[in-house]
Amino acid sequence: MGTILGRTSRKKTEPCTLLAVVPASKEQEFPQIKSTETNPLVTNKMAERPKEKNNENEKKETDSKDDAVKPDHGEEKISRVSHGAMMTPSDLPGCIDGVNGKKDPGKKVVSSSVKEPTDTKNAGNETEMVQPGKDKIAKIIWDKDGEDPEVISKGSCEEIEQQCQEAQGSIVYPSTGTTSSGWRVIRLFVSSTFHDFQNEREVLVKKVFPELREFCESRHLHLIECDLRWGVPKDSTTRTVLTTCLQEIDRCHGDADGQGFFLNMLGERYGWMPGQSDVPPDIAEEYQWVPYTSITHMEVLVGGYRSLNPNSVYFLRDPSGYLEKIPDEARQFFVEQTEIGKVQLKEMKVKLRERFPAQTFIYPCEFDGIDDESRVNLKGLDEFGQKVLEFFKRAIEIKYPESDVKAPTLEQLEQDRHDIYMEQKGKLVFGRDKEINKMMSFAKGLPPQDSTDEVDKERHHMIVVADPGEGKSSLMARFVMETKKAGLAVFYHFVGCTAESNRPSSILHRLVDKLEELYPDLCNTDGDETEDNRNSGPRLSSDEKKAQLLGDYIKSLGQTDKQLLLLVDAVNQSSKEKDRYRWLPASLGGNIRCVMSTTREDQTLEELTEHCPEAAELPLTALDDRAREEIITNYFARYNKTLDPEQLSLLTHSEGARNALWLSLTCEELRVFGVFQEVTTRIREMPGSLDGLIESILDRLISEDETGMVETMLHFLECSRGGLKETELKALLGDLDSTTPAPALHWAMVRRTLKPFLRNSATHGDVERLQFFHLAINRAVQKHLAQDYDTKKLRHRQLADYYQYHCNDLTAITNQLAQQLTLAKEGQRLVDYFRTDKRSTRVNPLEKSRLLKEFRCTNMTHSTFPGCTKFAYCQFCADQCNQQVPILMWSNKDCCAICGGQVQFPGPRNATAYWCMFHKPKYPYCGAEYYCFICHRDIRNPRGTPPLAYLCYWCDPGNMERCCKIVP
Repeated sequence: MGTILGRTSRKKTEPCTLLAVVPASKEQEFPQIKSTETNPLVTNKMAERPKEKNNENEKKETDSKDDAVKPDHGEEKISRVSHGAMMTPSDLPGCIDGVNGKKDPGKKVVSSSVKEPTDTKNAGNETEMVQPGKDKIAKIIWDKDGEDPEVISKGSCEEIEQQCQEAQGSIVYPSTGTTSSGWRVIRLFVSSTFHDFQNEREVLVKKVFPELREFCESRHLHLIECDLRWGVPKDSTTRTVLTTCLQEIDRCHGDADGQGFFLNMLGERYGWMPGQSDVPPDIAEEYQWVPYTSITHMEVLVGGYRSLNPNSVYFLRDPSGYLEKIPDEARQFFVEQTEIGKVQLKEMKVKLRERFPAQTFIYPCEFDGIDDESRVNLKGLDEFGQKVLEFFKRAIEIKYPESDVKAPTLEQLEQDRHDIYMEQKGKLVFGRDKEINKMMSFAKGLPPQDSTDEVDKERHHMIVVADPGEGKSSLMARFVMETKKAGLAVFYHFVGCTAESNRPSSILHRLVDKLEELYPDLCNTDGDETEDNRNSGPRLSSDEKKAQLLGDYIKSLGQTDKQLLLLVDAVNQSSKEKDRYRWLPASLGGNIRCVMSTTREDQTLEELTEHCPEAAELPLTALDDRAREEIITNYFARYNKTLDPEQLSLLTHSEGARNALWLSLTCEELRVFGVFQEVTTRIREMPGSLDGLIESILDRLISEDETGMVETMLHFLECSRGGLKETELKALLGDLDSTTPAPALHWAMVRRTLKPFLRNSATHGDVERLQFFHLAINRAVQKHLAQDYDTKKLRHRQLADYYQYHCNDLTAITNQLAQQLTLAKEGQRLVDYFRTDKRSTRVNPLEKSRLLKEFRCTNMTHSTFPGCTKFAYCQFCADQCNQQVPILMWSNKDCCAICGGQVQFPGPRNATAYWCMFHKPKYPYCGAEYYCFICHRDIRNPRGTPPLAYLCYWCDPGNMERCCKIVP
């Protein structure tokens, strides 16, 4: 269904004579374009062409310098000028002087007409442009010494205003609608000249758009920013450049019902103004091209000016804070060089403020020096970024209000996450046709195309096996998409895509609910019968009830011809608990098939094979060259970018391109890379391993971090056990001494920066718990921390301080505090915690013993060794309450000499406490046989053997006698 936009319909434009105005900024504007004027072969060919015959009604000129050369439209390419080179208008045949707007008498003027005839009237050196069937709209004076820029600008403005007045027709944009998961796609086009706005575009891509994308996700919107800083292939024709920019704006309009989200930034450069020879007639006709306007100006007209688009915004950069401080050699990239361009730019700013008073903003910035790559840096762009964010949040709220979205249930939220994961993973899978065909044949109960074995036809389980990062999850997601297209009934579950998804019970419950939804006639329960069963037997847990239902449903379906496909991805990531495979029927019948995926790293594959002995295995191999090229090409095509053949070949044949995760991360890293001229170099510098690539990306994120918290947050996540809650991270990144959490803005920036590497492991409705989504990220941060042992100890100590003094969550304290004290090498604090803090009683005795062993003397000893100290309890200390651990209430003689826990049956079966010769009691006494373990005094004249100091079951080292001194 189309979308109607209140703008002039794209009918044929009444042609007018155009003058080829090619300012010096053309190569600065589009370094991708190849210029014919600097190509001697093309120039010679143009010089050899015959002169055009003048119109009979026009005055014949005898001077050959007024003859025109007419190149073919859209066919010739403009040669690329080296980076930093500046093409002056005098280098081009028939162009206006780039400094004073006057015609160079030594050059020819390119003056050609659009194919449709134009009515002209000559009066000396004046030419009136008259559009057939319309009144005269402008008069352009062609003076002998040059054309008046003011008159040219006036004519352009009048033409634009007339187009706006005629915007009563409509343009029908094809609406993309919603995705299969109910989400919509919106695109935001970024318009500006290129070289002078690299700083702003960096702010947008790395700060504004990530937060805006999160905001959109809360409204079930996929945001795609259209930032064409690079991606137009080298050696592109002008046609390619123009259509790339303008058609992308059309896509933005189509995705937003004709009111596309459009951002324009203007400085002191007007940009490249194509001449008539540069604008193919069909493009001029389709987009109503206005003579003497730059591409940036045309983007503004198409993006919002003509249609009064409420979702368009215009940012004008205040030159007072930076322009005069830029060195002369770099200022040419920031200041318009042509007189016509200066006039047009000034007029455009005035018109924007008049037409969009509430959508036009002036923002400041400051000069911040020039970097090693001769790039001008600007600072003070926070206000700019905040205003952009606020405008588009407000525009999106109006366009897609929350009231339009019905609050989903928890089950719907869970299903929604799986749908999103499927679409994101499955849309960029290429080169796996062979595997998908095998899986599809299996799902339909057919033998594989390369097999005639009837045994394959009878198999009901398939296991997809791959190494980490080889793309098994993407393959499974794409397979789900293909089964939906084929009309198959499918249940799918992607372990790891949500906090609940790794629990086997979650798979079980979702599967039973799906069966009841798909086959309500076969898969339903009678309430009375269920109640009778509940009362007649032992009380069953929720999981046990679901497991019984699943068995009944599968048995019933197996006796029919109903088709069903069960798909569970990344089984290896599911929780390793009792009844881990309760959701997986070992026996399937009829048209029921089950496809699972796992890695080869742990025992999951062996367990699945044992559980389903007849399962077929489908191993994944590395991506071939064709698949890599398809992945790369389609990835960049989503953002209207293209790698040139050299760049594509380099990336395809990179060492790491065999790994799908490496390839996807590399493409995203290149996408946000802003310097077109250095993309090739950047590809060559990409590390060849997945771990190396992630290290490189994290190093970049740390170097670009303005908050100073990205590196710290990475450290805390790696040093924690099972991730950290949002509240915990905010406290840790703030000031623990004053209990001041991290500023909200800084936290939001850090979280968005690291979001691609994190997953939320919290349940629905709980505080977000963040942890790394892939082991390769853990390894990269571990390596980073290993380089600075003191920093690693500091992070563990900070975590221990938080849990011991600032945390109120007993579960978190139990799970984290003792571990963090151990890793921080805070042995004395650990001993004190176990002996004096009541919260330590929740720690498992085995865990307590294991941690204390980290600080236990490693020397072996024996009662017969010289200097060995044997411990017992004196008469005074033996029956006192536990003085080692005051929080416990049993007598000292019944306590473990190491952990203080109770020794239930003290006696010969237990190990006794010794100290080696290097550790002595406080009050050594020569000749004493035993020392009291509590007061360390010698036990003199005992009546028989005093109560010995024993070790508990957990701290008993076995048959070997070892010094039990704790050395913090």
